[in-house]
Amino acid sequence: MARMKTFFKYLILVIGFFIISQILIYLSIITSYSPITLEDISEEYIIIGEAKAKKISGYVKITVKNPKETELKNKYIKLEYYSKNNNLLGIDYIETGEIGAKEEKEYEISFQYERIKSVKIDIVDNKEIF
Repeated sequence: MARMKTFFKYLILVIGFFIISQILIYLSIITSYSPITLEDISEEYIIIGEAKAKKISGYVKITVKNPKETELKNKYIKLEYYSKNNNLLGIDYIETGEIGAKEEKEYEISFQYERIKSVKIDIVDNKEIF
């Protein structure tokens, strides 16, 4: 019986250590992101959201609202990534899919650019080819 008690004590310690380590890992990852500036330059559509970045990566969570009476389709979300000196570091395009009249849709975009300080977002008709 004493052996079973010892076994259960070790089992509880291992499970407790696992849970605490998972919580600490999660907290360290979440706190390593810092907010960056998100600027909506679209004149026709409403784009709201947040952007956060680490040193070499980050993500943008946005909601696109279509205030028009017609549906939004065959368009792209254009994301321009800028450094603190306002240098363009990269551009991404995301297909919007279909957004009905007076509806909204959420997007989450991750990126792999270094030292991003701001993101400009627009809705465009087609991708620019460089």
